[in-house]
Amino acid sequence: MNTPKDVDSSGSSWKTPPSWCPEEERLYSFKTWLSDLKLWSAATDTAQENRAPLIALRLRGGAKELVREIDLAVLRNGYTTPAGEMLTGTEVLVRALERKFAPLEQEQQVTLISDLLGFRRKGHETVDEIISRYEIVRHRAAANNTLVMSIPGYSWLLLNALSLPREKWPIILAPT
Repeated sequence: MNTPKDVDSSGSSWKTPPSWCPEEERLYSFKTWLSDLKLWSAATDTAQENRAPLIALRLRGGAKELVREIDLAVLRNGYTTPAGEMLTGTEVLVRALERKFAPLEQEQQVTLISDLLGFRRKGHETVDEIISRYEIVRHRAAANNTLVMSIPGYSWLLLNALSLPREKWPIILAPT
């Protein structure tokens, strides 16, 4: 039995894969779910032939409907493509979901740009929390070569996100 420390907020544990529903994409994106699924797959001791059926059981909404169309034997044993490539059941399942639910490259780029240029402080975030979150957003945009800016440009975005009065900027930016 899983103890509370063995289960995360999505209900996954080292035995149970993360759950996902395309209708809740804004709360838990396909990309994030796929990343969590890779971590689960690396950490679990579940037999390979049982992984895809377990993942299928944790899907909801349109994803569950799509995966129901995949034969159980393929989920358990995998599939050999016409080109001779052997896919595990998990790979078959993930590829089917990617074809239907993964965002297009242009969608990802627009989201990264929007996240960086629209970056704002959330509620009662501390300065350390906002800077950590900002670094993640900035890194994602730069890593994909979607939006790379100069240091002054990044500084301007961060200072605006912190809602600091412009007259204080020279003091904040002065060398110490």
